[in-house]
Amino acid sequence: MIVAHDLYFNENYKGYGVEDLEWASRIDDAGLPIRLEEGIWGIHLPHTRSLAVNHATEFLNYRRFLTSRPEKAVELACAFGDYEANRLYPRLMKLVAKAGGRLGSALLQAEGGSVLALGVKFGAGDAPLDLYNVPGLEDAQLVKHFDLLGFSLPMDDNSIDRVVIMPSIAALGAPFVDRVTQEASRLSKVVKHV
Repeated sequence: MIVAHDLYFNENYKGYGVEDLEWASRIDDAGLPIRLEEGIWGIHLPHTRSLAVNHATEFLNYRRFLTSRPEKAVELACAFGDYEANRLYPRLMKLVAKAGGRLGSALLQAEGGSVLALGVKFGAGDAPLDLYNVPGLEDAQLVKHFDLLGFSLPMDDNSIDRVVIMPSIAALGAPFVDRVTQEASRLSKVVKHV
């Protein structure tokens, strides 16, 4: 099965963590069952670790995973860790459904530079439904849309001229609003809640 579906570990994941999550997602994509076999054993040998190095490489590996799979579940794992993401995911999906429409993010070109809008409602054909009601964005041009909410985005620090956080994010409540605000501040020095 591993050879037939090219399910080798991705060797681009260096350092600590995330390679197993990425691998499991590809196994799931292939439609292969994952089951517990009591006759198979794994041994983890204790070894010296640096928590600082582990944290740094895990961050890069999560960013790599999110870049290859820009999905809300992966975004949650990047922002909150995989265990907490499992707990938060059902609640988030209920809140997103309650918000109406498909929520995501939009990278725009507007007067004054690049704008990233977080929590945009999208309709058919990826058309933003609520974006052009925001003052200053009436004539903005959509460059790219993401199915990500803004908890964690595959973009560099301070790479956006300004970030706009749409009202749908506020409706998500804690801890989601705090995490989006933190990520927005990482991406731009100018952050505005509308």
